[in-house]
Order: sequence, then structure tokens, then C-alpha cells
Amino acid sequence: MLNLGKNIAFLRYLKKLTQEELAEKVNLSPQSIAEYEDGTIQPDIETLVNLSESTNVDIKHLIYGFPSVQAQKKQRREFIALSILTMVLWCFQVLLQKFVHEPAYRSFDVGLKIFYYTLAKPMFYTTLGWTIVTGVQLYLELKPLKGKHTHKLHNTIGLLLLAYFIFAIPPTFNALGDTYAYYLASKQGLGFSSTPIPLWLESWHYALMILIFKLYPSFYPIFIILGAAFGLTKTKEPAYNKKPQS
Repeated sequence: MLNLGKNIAFLRYLKKLTQEELAEKVNLSPQSIAEYEDGTIQPDIETLVNLSESTNVDIKHLIYGFPSVQAQKKQRREFIALSILTMVLWCFQVLLQKFVHEPAYRSFDVGLKIFYYTLAKPMFYTTLGWTIVTGVQLYLELKPLKGKHTHKLHNTIGLLLLAYFIFAIPPTFNALGDTYAYYLASKQGLGFSSTPIPLWLESWHYALMILIFKLYPSFYPIFIILGAAFGLTKTKEPAYNKKPQS
């Protein structure tokens, strides 16, 4: 439900106006402003447009509410942190991609390739989706999603992402260990045999590879969508953090 009266009162607070001063600006009576603010009557769209133009405030803030200064600062810091993380992950996967395709390393790059495809790229695309949504919300000053099940959806998406990465880590690091062991053995001119692994871990590994190649090329866009949905359903601070004075 829209709180038009609360939004008008908050507008006065931001502009440091009394009810009489605001009424004079928009050619209304102070009584009308008071009735709008206490919810006795609702302003029509023409009045909202008049208020918006007279005070140089976006009409969507009068309709949907003003974001708090603290919430905006917090969201800006979050966007900067996510942008930096996304850039770091992008640089890392670009370097890793070049490294695993160097001719000198092709004989023992299996573990690196598995790490690249199962962890590095999904992490990058997840943070990319989250960063894009946060940036759009910040730029357009969009209010977060609200609803009975929004928080549950956010937690569910987070658990899905966590489950995938937990699922991917054991076989990936096992392959990395074998890759490193093969690298050391090849430098010393020694023979190499892979480390025996439990049947469940080997099955886990194959299941992960099948999942990636079955869903490829739509596998990675799924992480962009999940990252974006995780950011979109993230709860924010309420719009009002100070009580406007009459």
C-alpha cells in the first residue's frame, strides 16, 4: 500500500519546509497539505505532478518513497566492492585461460581446466549478475523487491549457489593436486600415477563434468541469472530513517 502522505511529509523534511511554505509553493492551502500527510485525503496525480515539479523531486519518490541516505551509501559501497571483485575474477580467469592453453603446459593442464570451468567461470558470472543488478538499482534508485516470500527466495538462491560450489570443490581440488604432482614428476623425470580416490569422489567428478557439458553453453548464463536474482531479492534498509517534523 502506498504511503503518499508519509512521502509528502518526508519531502517537506528533505526540503526543510513547513506545511505553509510547501502549500505556498504548490498553490494549495496548508490545510490540504496537512490532510494529505495524515491520510485524511489522497492527492490526485495532478497534485503529485505539481508537487514534483515545484520541489524538483522525482515523482516516483512521492509515490513509492525516498531511499534513506544510509541505505544509498551502503548500496554504493556494496556496488564498488562487487565491481572490484568482478574485475579481479575476470582478470584471474583470463590469465588462467591463457595459461592452460600454453603449449608448454598442455600435458598437465587437466586440473587447471577443470578449475577454470567448474569454479572460476561460475564465480565470475555469479558476481557479474549480482553486480549488474546492484548497479541498476543504484542508478535508477529502484526499491528492493518486497513480498512475503522474498527473503525465503533469497536464502534458497544462496543455498543453491553454495551447494554447487561445495559440490564442485572436492573433485576440482583433487584434479589440481594430481596436476601439480604430475608437473613435479615430469620436471624430475620420474614416473607418475594419480592419487587413488574414493569411488564416491570419482562419481562426483564425472557427474559434475556431465552437468557442465550437458547444459553448455547455457550453463554459465544460469549463474548470471542466479547472481542477479540473489542481488535482486537481497533485503535493504527501510526508506525512512528519520521522522519529518510538522
